Parts: sequence; structure tokens; C-alpha cells
Amino acid sequence: MRQPASAESQPPVTVLKSGVVDGMAYSLYSDGSIEAQMPEGMMRFASIDELRAHLDQRP
Repeated sequence: MRQPASAESQPPVTVLKSGVVDGMAYSLYSDGSIEAQMPEGMMRFASIDELRAHLDQRP
């Protein structure tokens, strides 16, 4: 029976890229998540697609 991998055996999540796009600061992480500075504050999304969906819902 396989046991779930412990946090110690997982590679650490690192920043792959960060910058500013259209005035929005962001950091892209090695696990595929992205953190972006939104008007309501810093928000973290599971993926770029999730961030895009959030942006598409804004007025």
C-alpha cells in the first residue's frame, strides 16, 4: 500500500517568474499557481486560467 508523499519529499515551491502586466504585479510559482495584486489585495490562484476567469468576471 502506497502512502501519500510527505511535505518533506515534495520539492519546494519556488517563484518561476514575476513582473507587472497591465499594471498588475504577479508571481508565477513552480506548482502552477499564480499570485496577483488585485484592487482588493494580493490574491493567489491555482492556475493562470483561474486568474483569467476571475478577471473576466470583473465589471
